[in-house]
Amino acid sequence: MTTASNHFDKSTVNECGSNSRPEKVMPLFPWKALATSLRLMGLAGFWASDNVAFLTKNKFLLQSSPTAREAQEFGAKSYFFASWMGLFIAANDLNSQRIELKRLESEVDELSSSEEKRTSPGQELSDALHALEKGKADQFVNLLTLIKGVVDVMVFSNNAGVDLHQKYRGKKMNEGVHSMCGLVSAFVVLYKNFPNAKSTR
Repeated sequence: MTTASNHFDKSTVNECGSNSRPEKVMPLFPWKALATSLRLMGLAGFWASDNVAFLTKNKFLLQSSPTAREAQEFGAKSYFFASWMGLFIAANDLNSQRIELKRLESEVDELSSSEEKRTSPGQELSDALHALEKGKADQFVNLLTLIKGVVDVMVFSNNAGVDLHQKYRGKKMNEGVHSMCGLVSAFVVLYKNFPNAKSTR
């Protein structure tokens, strides 16, 4: 009878929705494996084009091979495509982390309310608080990754071979904005590879 009563109480609370844990929501971009594969293909195209451009400039390849300019333009398009895929992946990760944080916050609230009469928090609550703190740190890193994805798309949309600004605005993107986007991307990479940043993840 006690088990059935507890089950009834929990189901009643969930139906009311006041203290219910957030339901799992489908991520913004659920085909992460496909996006990752396409991103790797874009990076592979950039790598191959960069090497072809280098070998062409040094007259190692035959005259019938693509010119260095053609190879560089194809490489820019490949990296632009990879940047878009990276942006989708970052958005998916940030959305998934947001859902996970809601679940962890709900779990901490439930454990806190059940342990209000205790003089010290139990191990389960301590673990939940630690997981919540780690989740917030992961969310910050995912936010930085999303920002990097945005500025990478902006930078490579201005490169030769893509030139979206030239095509649709009639002029290149401002060099100051272009450089600032590149610096932001570089700073994010440095932060994510800094030892202290790794220890918080």
